[in-house]
Amino acid sequence: MKNTSMQCGMPFSMTKSIRTIGLTIALWLISAPAASLGEASKVTLGVLKVSSNQPVDIQKSAIKQLLSRVEERTSITVGNAVPVLTPESSDIFKHPFIVLHGSQSFDALSDEAIENLRRHLASGGFLYVDAAGATSPSPFFKSSKRLLKRLFPNRPRKQLGDDHVLYKSFYLTDNPIG
Repeated sequence: MKNTSMQCGMPFSMTKSIRTIGLTIALWLISAPAASLGEASKVTLGVLKVSSNQPVDIQKSAIKQLLSRVEERTSITVGNAVPVLTPESSDIFKHPFIVLHGSQSFDALSDEAIENLRRHLASGGFLYVDAAGATSPSPFFKSSKRLLKRLFPNRPRKQLGDDHVLYKSFYLTDNPIG
């Protein structure tokens, strides 16, 4: 398929994001214990709200569309709910896959929020951070990087190599996309 600005009736960047999320969900499912049939076995993504000016309604809509595409193109069964979660809430433990998306900077999280989010991730939770800013690096990217340093101060952050299993789990890609 040609690299054009539209593929399958969606902007090309959205198609790439669908593949990236599909890969990530597939990798997470491989490492997760098997769930029983029914509502509990459906994959959902929660939106992590870290700022009062974060446009969560737009994010919820985009995630619903993304999950719909993942279900269309894979054998992954998805749920319809996209809960909005705060990092201080114990509700994050009900949603192993959460998304932090934005383009604007956000204030540093409280110590309570950092500890709760760290516990969630250390217990097998997954945080997908998506910087949507047009500038590089965006204010959101800088805030996200600061957040990750606080979450895991003794762990160096590194970019995944193009040969990482994440890029070969569901679709074969030759580099990070989205």
